Amino acid sequence: MELDLAGRGVLIAGATSGIGRACTLAFAEEGARVGIVDMDADATSALADRVRDECGADSSWVVADIAEELEAAAAVESMAARFGGIDVVVTAAAAAVMHGDGADLLDRVLRAGVLGPFRLVQHAVKHLAEATDPAIVLVGPAGGPADAPGSLASCTASGALTQLTRMLSLEMDDRGIRVNCVSTSNADPTEVADQVLWLASSRSAALNGRCTMLDVHPPSGALIARAE
Repeated sequence: MELDLAGRGVLIAGATSGIGRACTLAFAEEGARVGIVDMDADATSALADRVRDECGADSSWVVADIAEELEAAAAVESMAARFGGIDVVVTAAAAAVMHGDGADLLDRVLRAGVLGPFRLVQHAVKHLAEATDPAIVLVGPAGGPADAPGSLASCTASGALTQLTRMLSLEMDDRGIRVNCVSTSNADPTEVADQVLWLASSRSAALNGRCTMLDVHPPSGALIARAE
């Protein structure tokens, strides 16, 4: 995939597993400079080493809970200083599958999938505003939206993220910052990463405020993308 992402400074939160990990490696393979943010120190360090050793890409890493104000701010400033700015922000902290309807689970999913992305973007916007064709891609919780028992938390967070995406796209349009999101219930992480990279690239410059749901159609195995 040739998307002119080489040399771009990309901050990826929730970067060490599933969709986040797939996005990190895909950006690195495109030649982007990747800033890896996650709460797992060992996994974060190991992924940064892999990016450098196997992909030959520049990388840096920070251990942070982006739902915490000070940690989100520190992660952004660390990456901006390391790369001389930030061109793209990707949040995938809520991409892990979470099922259930308990209050504790709902709180965790909303913190990871809505509050965390909001705080990260809030601190990154001043750097994005100075970039050329800056982009934000928010990755929603796996499993939502869906109309099925056991998906209350993921569906609620997915709906909130959809509205967050739309409002951020309106508020940041005058700064030239595009904001889109993508979610999936059953697509492979690499397929989701392909969509994330495309939305982060100048090839999707006409898209802003779009929320795309990726699904694999069981009988055919075809990947279906639905815009919301």
